[in-house]
Amino acid sequence: MLALTMQSGTFLWSGSDPDSLASLAKKRARTILCLDPSMPPDASKQKPTLNELNPCEICDSCVRFNTGHHVDFTDYTEILETEGYKITHFRQLRESLGHSGYSGNNRKVIYIPYLEELNPSCGNALLKMLEEPNENWFFVLTTLQEMRVLPTILSRCLISRLRPTKSDASLHPDLADALQDFFGSTKNPRALLDLFQENPELRPAILLKLKDTLIQYAEHQNKGSFALVRTLESLIDAEGLMKVNVNARSLLLDIVATWP
Repeated sequence: MLALTMQSGTFLWSGSDPDSLASLAKKRARTILCLDPSMPPDASKQKPTLNELNPCEICDSCVRFNTGHHVDFTDYTEILETEGYKITHFRQLRESLGHSGYSGNNRKVIYIPYLEELNPSCGNALLKMLEEPNENWFFVLTTLQEMRVLPTILSRCLISRLRPTKSDASLHPDLADALQDFFGSTKNPRALLDLFQENPELRPAILLKLKDTLIQYAEHQNKGSFALVRTLESLIDAEGLMKVNVNARSLLLDIVATWP
């Protein structure tokens, strides 16, 4: 049996595909809780890192996790989708910090997706828990928009960035259309992004066009979704962020990365 040497930790996955982020975060949670984690056959290290370990998938802990009944795994996804993150959720979590897990290895894992959805109060409450980690408590976090996460939270995370590099060919057509309306169709996508960065006076109008495009898309598809609402809220938030000193180019790419 391989021993997990870490006593606590905070792991953050940042990227543009929420399903991939959730899959990786939950695999890490299963590994932490697993009673008999294993290494790949070609590995030979005596003290492997957590990245090199895999859940066994057959122990009591893995079985409970995979059936959605693990008492030491707390998933905030449903809370976010039904209520939104509220300070009371994090106060209750903080009050339980002194309790160890109930399973064989005494660990607990907290999964908080879409970290960018935390309001300042919730973000600060989470930060306090990360600053004073409880032994055997682990946090697995994800974000689609890393720029909106408190820098102090980021500084306490082991971050895995999965977002692929945006190439000219992969620029989202809605973004390209919006930029070309303002800067002309002769510019290539990379140049259009640079112009967006260099012309702050035009950013509000471009963001408004993207919001209108998103709403029209929702009406045309005759449906709404959490993803649509989240992207629309991100655009609204971006209008405020554009007024301060931010990397507008990267912020705009972050927004379009969440486009449904």
